[in-house]
Amino acid sequence: MEVIDIKELNLRRAGRLALANGEPIISDDEAVRYIDERGFVLLVPSPDMPLPSLSAADPRPAWEGYTITDAAWQWKEVLPGRKQCAYGKFIRNRGVFISWRLFPAFYAIFGPVDGMEGEYAARSMSPQERMVLDIIQAEGPIDTRALWRETRPFFGGNRKALVQALTTLQDRFIITVAGGELDGWSLHSWDLVTRQTPEGLLDKLPSADEATRLILLQLLENAVCCTTALAASVLRLNRGAARAILEKYATAGLITQVRISGETGLFWSLAQEWAD
Repeated sequence: MEVIDIKELNLRRAGRLALANGEPIISDDEAVRYIDERGFVLLVPSPDMPLPSLSAADPRPAWEGYTITDAAWQWKEVLPGRKQCAYGKFIRNRGVFISWRLFPAFYAIFGPVDGMEGEYAARSMSPQERMVLDIIQAEGPIDTRALWRETRPFFGGNRKALVQALTTLQDRFIITVAGGELDGWSLHSWDLVTRQTPEGLLDKLPSADEATRLILLQLLENAVCCTTALAASVLRLNRGAARAILEKYATAGLITQVRISGETGLFWSLAQEWAD
């Protein structure tokens, strides 16, 4: 089993914070290209998720005391507003950009079951979540301020309850950010995923197995190395199920296990990552 020097690992991860040709991400078009190349990226770096983020890929300094740059703050509204990618809290309640290339794979696994009515029947949806969804379906794109005005009496003035409903509907790939305002603290607009995605994109989805393969291999490409726990978290599986999938791909020669100097436990990586 190969032992990877932690300095080499960090060097390769740093290389993921640029376009494939090595150029930095500065313009809106470069940000879109970066998301397309990476498949999915975080908005800001996360200590427990060693994945690329647009903020880290932006070579300009982050706000003092924060990990986000001016450009990344704008990209989370501008890019989905132009329908150039998806953005929302899609993975572990983190803001994530997903390319249209990879979005059907996420939707195939985590999206609504048999359409909206099937979703109502197959999974529990609180009255609050359904009310918020009904308003977005009827009036979207609708910004959070307008949505709060309509729902405030129902929520008894508890704005956190609205935020939780929006988070759950994003997590199920039912709604997504559809742009927003940039003055002061930004303000999202919301719409249905099915209205925000390019026409025909969700007509023919990959199978669950193929979708899992696409997401997992992109995860390993982005992270360079990852633990079973991280793979399980992104795929929303228990560790046993995630390990079984990882071992299947290892047997097929697609991925391999490695050790990292100074780290305990085993990590997974793409088989060709460390090939001579």
